[in-house]
Amino acid sequence: MNKEYLSDFSKEEIYDLYDAVVTKNKKLYDNITKNKMIDMIFKEYQDYHNIISICTLKELNLLKKIVAKGSLTPDEYDDNEENDFIIDNLENKLLITTLGATLKIMDGLEEVVKTAVENMKVSEIKRQEKLIIPLLGLLKVMGIEQLSNLILIIKNVYNVDKELDTILSHSLLFNY
Repeated sequence: MNKEYLSDFSKEEIYDLYDAVVTKNKKLYDNITKNKMIDMIFKEYQDYHNIISICTLKELNLLKKIVAKGSLTPDEYDDNEENDFIIDNLENKLLITTLGATLKIMDGLEEVVKTAVENMKVSEIKRQEKLIIPLLGLLKVMGIEQLSNLILIIKNVYNVDKELDTILSHSLLFNY
């Protein structure tokens, strides 16, 4: 990963992603450096499944466009609020860089992102998002302390006890 580009990110910003993505041997904020967190995030991203898991379908589709062309200029993508939100999310997830207004895959992740977008299962992602996205929206409105009650409500509405538990326990997108 391009550590020079990432030098503008604060330790707190990197830690938020590190906390969501790194699942093993996680260290507390005060016990790890920004560079070590970046290295561990990069290591997690070497498994393309983790990239798929942390992205929405819209984010994966934009990554697919970037992979296909090598980079995207503003003329090649719609400059609107929705894309601005997607681009900000992908930057915060350290998957793309924006140089000027040109979008590129983060240095060192080109092959694994290409593998991720080639192997994403759109129908599976849509099915999982049908459960996760409403839950994430409600979390933002209600606050995270209500998580257990909210999960119970969603389970009853969608009638998917085991499926929801499995999806939530393995979803990096939900953790993010």
